[in-house]
Amino acid sequence: MLKNKQVLVFVLLFAAISLKAQDKVNLLNGKVLEGTVTSTADEKISLTMTSKKGKVFDTYIENYRAFSILSKDGSETIIYKQDSTIGNFLTVPDMQFYLLGEQDAYKNYRPMGTMILGTTLGIGLGIFDTYNFGDPADPTVAKGFFKSGPGFLTIFYPFIFTAIAGIAPRPQLDIHNISNRNNLNSEHFIQGFARVARFKRTIRAFVFSFAGSALGLGSYYLFR
Repeated sequence: MLKNKQVLVFVLLFAAISLKAQDKVNLLNGKVLEGTVTSTADEKISLTMTSKKGKVFDTYIENYRAFSILSKDGSETIIYKQDSTIGNFLTVPDMQFYLLGEQDAYKNYRPMGTMILGTTLGIGLGIFDTYNFGDPADPTVAKGFFKSGPGFLTIFYPFIFTAIAGIAPRPQLDIHNISNRNNLNSEHFIQGFARVARFKRTIRAFVFSFAGSALGLGSYYLFR
């Protein structure tokens, strides 16, 4: 009797997992689309997806943007083909490593140093930009914070910081950001990781430097 119950539980769990399982389309930019693939005709992958709000919609991805389709049954169909005329210079195995690097960066890379530095400098510059240094020709003008209006330094800072983050050397790989250490033997994996990591670092640089500047200027308008 107990054995029958265990088998029933196993069957129900397997059925629940099967119902939740979806097809996955691995894109060349490292992102993954999940849904139900309805067609692969006309050089495109058509699929039905569900948004975070639960809305079901149909969409499609051109074949040149995809690497493979991972079906819900676990089988994989490679869409990517090496073709230098359309920019596909890598072989299929090399592209697979490149893609794994991109996916690891999307999942695990957090440019904490850039985020902290961008915010801290933004706050500091926001305060510095509103500091009254006094007037040597007029001793009655006292030095102090929040006595002068904001200048242009704080406005331009986020764009300068973002540009520096964009051209800085590629981010260093951290073992904790890697799903499989053996992938580090592939230079293409490292290149894929670096591409997405640099992109994320640049975006975070702008967001957090802008936030820091806003906080610095906000303190001026709040405490002046």
